[in-house]
Amino acid sequence: MKRRILCPLAALSLAIAFACANDPEPEGEGSAAVPDAAVEAPDAAVDVDAASGDGADASHDGEAPDAGPIDGGESDAGAAPETGGSGGSGGLSCRTTKSVTTNGGVKLSYCMTRVAESELKVVEPTGVAGPLTLAIYLHGDGARPHVNDTALRHQGDWVAENGVLYVSALAPNNCSWWRAPLPAIGSCDSETAYDNNPQDTEGKNADALREIIEAMRAAYDIDDRRVLLGGSSGGAIMLTASFIPRHGDRYPAAYALACGGEVPWQEFAWDTSDSDLVGGISLSFAYGTGERLTSEITDAHEFYEALGVHSEVRVETPTSYEYNHCHYNQLSTIPDQWDSAPALAE
Repeated sequence: MKRRILCPLAALSLAIAFACANDPEPEGEGSAAVPDAAVEAPDAAVDVDAASGDGADASHDGEAPDAGPIDGGESDAGAAPETGGSGGSGGLSCRTTKSVTTNGGVKLSYCMTRVAESELKVVEPTGVAGPLTLAIYLHGDGARPHVNDTALRHQGDWVAENGVLYVSALAPNNCSWWRAPLPAIGSCDSETAYDNNPQDTEGKNADALREIIEAMRAAYDIDDRRVLLGGSSGGAIMLTASFIPRHGDRYPAAYALACGGEVPWQEFAWDTSDSDLVGGISLSFAYGTGERLTSEITDAHEFYEALGVHSEVRVETPTSYEYNHCHYNQLSTIPDQWDSAPALAE
């Protein structure tokens, strides 16, 4: 059964353009929130994260070619029923290696590479035997949690404790996962810079994420039972509105959705009457009280719940009521959402 679900594009564009642009980073826990006013003032000095001191220029000029992109079709790794893993090996080639210190004081090294025109920051676990749990985080508009390593600082302690293979992925257009991947957006902090990138109704960013997953499966032995996918704001919107309808049948997955979510923008490419496929998906939506995307988030929750997908909603206490979007400790909450997913079948 295929369901055709289309959203009113004009209304959605108006709603998301102001709701998702330049998501503020969470307050507390070592990072500084950037006010929404920065969107209306492109010249404001918001391109440096107060905690890391790193610039927010996400340009890819002069970078090495993509590392191990998948040339269409299925993963070269194939399935490995004996181990329950993808059977991949060799890892990804790094153009550079950097490190970050987590909020808990753990120093993590990460590999920077590119797949499907997306810059990846990859943390490999050490001393972990057997197939690896893959966790991928997608930022919201503005990309600061990725560019300034804020996501790694907030989520890195959980990564280290659980021995997962972690990826923070930058949107192919440098700034926004729900907008068209081309052209590259020059300034993530300028609202007008997004004007040439409409809503990605063709699902090209969803396809890019699939390519990233397949590249990871080919390069590492990934646990076939479940991948962990998380997104903030526009990243969460892309996952629920585009990726699941296009590729949700390919990967049993637990989705941690922070301050974002939409009903599908397009018809499903897979059979939603197949209970095994539907049963492989679990969703956790979280948002703070007063969140301005509450209605879109709850609509997405109710839509997927009606399909038979396991879906839960968490309403969090904001760290500040100065803003009304992603205004709770959403980066730190995403690992908790992954942990709350239904237990894996043995």
